[in-house]
Amino acid sequence: MKIRLPKAYILIITVLSLLFFITVFFAPVEQDWSDDFTYSQKKPYGCFALYKLLTDNDLNNRLSVISKSVFDHDKEIFANKNKEYNRIFITANANFDQYESETVLAEIYKGATFFIAADYFTSSKIPDRMGFELTQLLFYNRTIEIYHNNDDSAYKFKKGIKGSYISKYNPNTSTVIATTIDTEQKEPVAISIKYGKGELILCSTPRIFTNYHLKENYRLAFLLLGRLSVKTTYWDEYYKPGNVRQENILSFIDSDTMLSFSFYGILVIVIIFALFGAKRRERAIPVILPLKNSSLSFAKSMAALYLTQGSNIQIARKIVQNFYSHFYSQLPYADTNSIKKHDRQNISALCSQLSGMSTESCYKKICFIDSIEKSKNINSKELIFLYKTIIKLLGKEKKSAGK
Repeated sequence: MKIRLPKAYILIITVLSLLFFITVFFAPVEQDWSDDFTYSQKKPYGCFALYKLLTDNDLNNRLSVISKSVFDHDKEIFANKNKEYNRIFITANANFDQYESETVLAEIYKGATFFIAADYFTSSKIPDRMGFELTQLLFYNRTIEIYHNNDDSAYKFKKGIKGSYISKYNPNTSTVIATTIDTEQKEPVAISIKYGKGELILCSTPRIFTNYHLKENYRLAFLLLGRLSVKTTYWDEYYKPGNVRQENILSFIDSDTMLSFSFYGILVIVIIFALFGAKRRERAIPVILPLKNSSLSFAKSMAALYLTQGSNIQIARKIVQNFYSHFYSQLPYADTNSIKKHDRQNISALCSQLSGMSTESCYKKICFIDSIEKSKNINSKELIFLYKTIIKLLGKEKKSAGK
C-alpha cells in the first residue's frame, strides 16, 4: 500500500530544505586565526598583502619564491656562483637543524643577507653562534607600540601581536633597528648583525608582516625590509608552520640531545663489537684418530682359525698370495690367480735382487712355491719350509739376522 503525502506537506518540506541550504551557504565563515605566513594566504596571519606589495614594487623582477631548504638551495647558489643575494624568512619558528644552521651561517659569511622574522629558533645553532637570545613578550592581547630608529612615529598594534624581544645581543657586531616597551623599558625587536661579508637582519615579531597588521602599519614593514639591498631576493615558502618538511633521520636524531647521545653511543658500541667481537673465535679442533690397521689382527684371526682346523693348505695359499702381492705393482700384467712362466722369470730376477741369490735358484724356489699352492694338502713341516723359502726370496732372512 503506497502512502501519499498531501501536497502541502511536500511544499513545506521543500521550502524548509531550501531555507536550510541558503542559511548554511550564506552563513558567516569563522575566521581562521592560525599562523600561516605563506604568500598566497589571505587569512589574517597570511602574507598575501606583503608579497603583493613587494612584487608590485619589484621593477627588475628580482624577487622569486623558493620552496626548498637552505641546504638544497645552497647547491643551486653554488652552481650559479651567486654569493650575494637576499633571502626572506617570515615564520613563527625558524627551526633550522644542525646542518641547515651551518649552511645559513656559511652563506651569510660569504656575503648573503638573510632577513629572518621569527618568534623563536627551535633546535637551531644560529642564536648561539650569532650571540643573541629571544625572550617571549608580555604584551600579548594588549595594544603595543613599536619604534623604528629612523622614524619618529610610534606604530601601534592591536591585541594579537604575540612575539618575542631580543634580550641579549653583541653590541659590537649588532645594530638595533626597532624597539618596543615591555616591563617599562625599551627592548629591541629588530637588529642587524654583521657576520663575515654578509648580514643577518633579525625581527622577533613576525606577525607585523601579516595581512591583519599590514593594513595600518605597512610603513614599518617596509622600513624593516628596506635594510635589504637591491639584488636577487628569495621569498622562503619552506620554513612555514603548515609545511610538512621531509627531514632525514639524522636531522630528527640531532634535534634532541639525549636522542642523539643515545644513538651515537649505540653506534660506537656496534663499531667496537664489529672490530673486536666479529673476529673468528678460537674453538677446540677435534682430534681425528687414524684408522686402526685391522688387517694384521684379521690375518692373525684367520691364521688361528686355519691352524685350529688343521687347514695347512689354506694357510699356505694365503702365504703364497701375500708373496706375489709384493710384485703386483712392478708386474702390472701379472695375473693374481695363475702366474705365467715369463712372470716367474721376472719375479725370480726381482727376488735375486732382494735376496742376493742367483736367478736360477730363485726360479726353482718359485716353482716349489707354485707346486705347494696347487697341492690339495700339506703337512706342518712343508708349511714351515714354505714360509722359510719365501722369507729367503724376499731377503728378510738377512734383515732378521742383522737385527
